Amino acid sequence: MNTQVIFWFLITMGIIQMIAIYLMGTAIRSLVTSDMFKKKVVSMGEAQEKESASKSSSNGAKELGVLLLLLAPQFLFAATEATVENDGFTMVVGESELYVALVINILLLGILLFMKRILTSLLRVDKKPVEEPEIDLSVGAKKFLHILTDAVPLDQEETVETDHEYDGIRELDNNLPPWWKYGFYLSIAVAVLYLINYHVLKTGDLQIAEYERTMEEEQAKVDAYLISQALNVDENSVVMLTEEADLSRGKGLFMKYCKVCHGANGEGLVGPNMTDDYWIYGNDIKNIFTTVKYGAKNGMKSWKDELNPVQMQQVSSYIKTLQATDPPNQKEPQGDKYELEETPVSGAENTAEESDEVTANLR
Repeated sequence: MNTQVIFWFLITMGIIQMIAIYLMGTAIRSLVTSDMFKKKVVSMGEAQEKESASKSSSNGAKELGVLLLLLAPQFLFAATEATVENDGFTMVVGESELYVALVINILLLGILLFMKRILTSLLRVDKKPVEEPEIDLSVGAKKFLHILTDAVPLDQEETVETDHEYDGIRELDNNLPPWWKYGFYLSIAVAVLYLINYHVLKTGDLQIAEYERTMEEEQAKVDAYLISQALNVDENSVVMLTEEADLSRGKGLFMKYCKVCHGANGEGLVGPNMTDDYWIYGNDIKNIFTTVKYGAKNGMKSWKDELNPVQMQQVSSYIKTLQATDPPNQKEPQGDKYELEETPVSGAENTAEESDEVTANLR
């Protein structure tokens, strides 16, 4: 069971016990101050009063204990209310908090039982104590041992003695211990249920099937982790992709989203020319990725809400390959001149197969 559930269950039980302690304390206080109780005390007679006087010290201690018990619920309720007022506090329940709550519940239960005993004594204040018969613990222990072992008593061992004797050790023919015998019967019942569940009805997985199912679940977690890592690309970690499949996908994205402003060959229309040596925001792969992701102040929109990081890396890598292609009808240069950089970085981080999987999982 969840630790949080157990903790709040213990807290609920503690609150219920505090309410019971408070109600029982109220009942004891009402009973002690009632006229009926006073009449009972007066009618007990002089003899009982002398006996009570001889035990005044113990009674005084008991009365002090009762007084503390009557006041304890009010302190406990005050502490509870102080805790409830702190609504913004989020508590992380650990084993230590669980043990503290358990100890508090045990203490409250002890207080509750003690108050119940006091209340019962007050209700029987005018009655003579009933003498309880003494219990012979040895007899009870012998009975329990007999039930547990089903062995013949020592004084009757001759009735189950066999003719086997070795070095003065005699062999007895006692019955099998009941705990062993019924445990064996229980194992047979469990075996039958196991057979029905796993081999007849086949509602449970055998070891091999359970192993394969577990491996599939764990592989799904690994795949999800790899996808998350593949998507963990930003302007600081982006690298140039050189795989043909990645560049092909980048070209498809360019033709779909970028062609209208930059031309089919990157020659530039409304947007700047991407094939010459002049760049407004830099021609490094990180500069291009940043521009694609966040847009530009000259009118280009941000694509981070429409393209995932892998797709932005692919289209940025394709744009990088357009430099120095010298297409016709190029737009006039804009920005500063940058030399063509060689970036022979492999696209191993995002292969074509991984890119397909990433894109498919995002749609």
